Amino acid sequence: MKFYCISFVLILNLYLVNASPIQIKNVPPYLSVLGSNFTRPILEPFASTQVDDNTDASHFIKKLKSENFLVYNHKFYDIIGRNPKIEVIASADYAFAHEGGAYIAKFNEVFFSSNRIDNNTKIQISKINLETNEVSFNITPKEPILFANGMYSYDGKVIICVQGQGNIGGSIVSLDPKTKKVTTIVDNFFGKFVQPGK
Repeated sequence: MKFYCISFVLILNLYLVNASPIQIKNVPPYLSVLGSNFTRPILEPFASTQVDDNTDASHFIKKLKSENFLVYNHKFYDIIGRNPKIEVIASADYAFAHEGGAYIAKFNEVFFSSNRIDNNTKIQISKINLETNEVSFNITPKEPILFANGMYSYDGKVIICVQGQGNIGGSIVSLDPKTKKVTTIVDNFFGKFVQPGK
């Protein structure tokens, strides 16, 4: 089974197949409530959570440091299988895979966006073909998309939340994956959008 794992920050560089085992840990439901004394920086993994000592949560969290996957729902095994393998299929010296994760079934491709690059002046849109594992960096739409912030697939198109830039407000646009034509779906709601993907 092939599956592209897109994490909370959408690091699209993992390839999973049913092969050699990796470390997987089932997360018990009681960890949904950690109490008011827990701390964890927002960009840190769950395993770095600090809780009161000698609690069920503290004992469990200490065991998480070596785990590759945390399973919150048993149906996740339907995606990764019982013995998944991790392999890097794409890498770059910048945050090329940050958000998005729009799967276009007709072309068997996943579109995604980078973090801000080139001194915070732009975000690039890229795609990966799931049949060949070929990554196409920096897809060039026919019209500019200013700071793509999140994506979704609908009716064979890539729906993109656009942050905008300067005096140009945010919007939600449609990108045709074949022609690269951009169509604005909505660009206001009682005023300009400010980061509609947030």
